[in-house]
Amino acid sequence: AFSIDHAKWSEIIGTLAGDDTILLIAKSEAEVPAILAKIQDLMKD
Repeated sequence: AFSIDHAKWSEIIGTLAGDDTILLIAKSEAEVPAILAKIQDLMKD
């Protein structure tokens, strides 16, 4: 969540994180595919 917060993704309005869970709040449902694509790119690294 820290990395996503500091990346300032325009599609995300907020995050909440626990030990092994991250909740991302999207601006709209239409933004979800772009968010998922970015997360998948992060997981490749």
